[in-house]
Amino acid sequence: MIYFGAPPLTLVYLTPLRSSSAVEPISILEKIDHVEIASFEEIDGVVYYFVDVYLKHHTNRIPTNKRLDTSRRDRPDYTVRKRFTDFANLRYKLWSYAQRQHISGSACKYCSKYMEVLWTSLSQPRLFMKLFVKSNKTRSWLLAKCINKYIEMAIGKKEETRQRYYMCDGNVMIPALVVRFLRDDA
Repeated sequence: MIYFGAPPLTLVYLTPLRSSSAVEPISILEKIDHVEIASFEEIDGVVYYFVDVYLKHHTNRIPTNKRLDTSRRDRPDYTVRKRFTDFANLRYKLWSYAQRQHISGSACKYCSKYMEVLWTSLSQPRLFMKLFVKSNKTRSWLLAKCINKYIEMAIGKKEETRQRYYMCDGNVMIPALVVRFLRDDA
């Protein structure tokens, strides 16, 4: 064997100096287990829905064991108060980013999927729901279903996360809009 005096390989720890602005909202959404709207209140003629956000909690450090402490499951981790118009505004913002012109001329798979759900799902906060769903309890259930769907779609499936096209405004902004809505920044 011939050695050319190269130093032996050593372990080097690398720490990223910058992270993508698109990755942070997705990692926040991945920590959310589900969203419920269990209560609502009418204040000065306006109905406010209390969005209960439940985060994923692991009882041990092994990520495959997903058993939760029963006392934690009963209480939401935090609650956000929203009006019906807040839900409708979120839907409009998601729609506006998903329908934007893409570099290739046609919408990417991510935005096309959003547009399909925004147009076809009856649980969307739009005029149809406002006119024909009079029960606030039913509206609460539909709005919670809608927000859970937005979270699921923003995260994407495991095989889709590697193929995200971050040049698309929708891939970057849609998860950020959902996070902002759930953090009461909207």
